[in-house]
Amino acid sequence: KRVLCGVVIEYFFVVGELYLAVTAWQLRQWRYIQLANLAPGLLFLSYYFFLPESVRWLVTKERYGQAYSTLQTVASRNKVQLPTQREMEAFKKRAEGGAEPSESLLDLLRRPRLSCRLVVVFLCWFVITMIYYGLSMNASSLAGDVYVNFALLSLCEVPGYTLSYLGMAWLGRRASLSSSLLVGGVACLVSSLAASHRTTST
Repeated sequence: KRVLCGVVIEYFFVVGELYLAVTAWQLRQWRYIQLANLAPGLLFLSYYFFLPESVRWLVTKERYGQAYSTLQTVASRNKVQLPTQREMEAFKKRAEGGAEPSESLLDLLRRPRLSCRLVVVFLCWFVITMIYYGLSMNASSLAGDVYVNFALLSLCEVPGYTLSYLGMAWLGRRASLSSSLLVGGVACLVSSLAASHRTTST
């Protein structure tokens, strides 16, 4: 469920943006806004007492007993049958026998196809981030109340995240990424042309 979980996390990001808009509208002073938005984050320190340790991390540290105990807890909560201890031991022996040598980032750069994909991912991340924050910060230049504008821009992300999930579920990642970049680029160009046309006409 990686795709679903990745999209659901973004909905909570929208909730955080709306919380920021409300606190900024109420407090108006940046120091108080910072404190109001920092305080809820302190609750995450309580996760240490509730969240189990990562099973993958425990396995890499060869703490197999604790990893198996965590897997038992996860299996019971999900109501699935966990492999027996003997099966887990056999899997561990097979994994240790066929262990692959560790690889680093330099090994990735030695493969031209993977290096090209890495550059494309970096470029997409840079462009998407710049456009996202550029549009978000542009809320201050729109007509009307800046707090309402920012809240409305945040709410516009909800259908976007929903469409991204549907696209990845039905079309795949490549098609949804390329089509969303194309639509976003065309929308920005149309908006820029419309703004320049209004400027020249006035």
